[in-house]
Amino acid sequence: MTFSVCANSTGTVVGAFDYGCYAFDHWADTGSTNRFRSFSIPGNTTFTAVYRDTCQQPSGTSSISVNSLLLPGMTINGMYATLWQNGVMLESCFTACTFTVSGTGTYQVEVSDYASYTFNHWSDGTMTRVYTVNITSTGSSISLTAMYNSG
Repeated sequence: MTFSVCANSTGTVVGAFDYGCYAFDHWADTGSTNRFRSFSIPGNTTFTAVYRDTCQQPSGTSSISVNSLLLPGMTINGMYATLWQNGVMLESCFTACTFTVSGTGTYQVEVSDYASYTFNHWSDGTMTRVYTVNITSTGSSISLTAMYNSG
């Protein structure tokens, strides 16, 4: 994406966000993993966001995919999801997306409401918006689907 700004401008790049299999990793010029960045530039400048393909599962990792459906079953994309462990948010993404986790452990996936879309339940019947995932061995692929109501 290209943005035009006046020379000697300052500001903040809105951010590099995740989509589908592609997760923001870092900025090419600084190595920073902060998806938002401030800038002060004298002239034409290019910012390059480097992404990783989360659909290619690295050795020693597991994946947690998050999808969203509008009841009675129409796919909706762009619902905000977060990955937590021990009360610390590790990552966020917009559905449909995949989190890659290392090793084994217990994680929580939380989805948010947006506009007229409200969380109803997970496809396995779990009613709480925070879903606990137990990874017992690496190489696991877990798929979650959040079901939403509209209106």
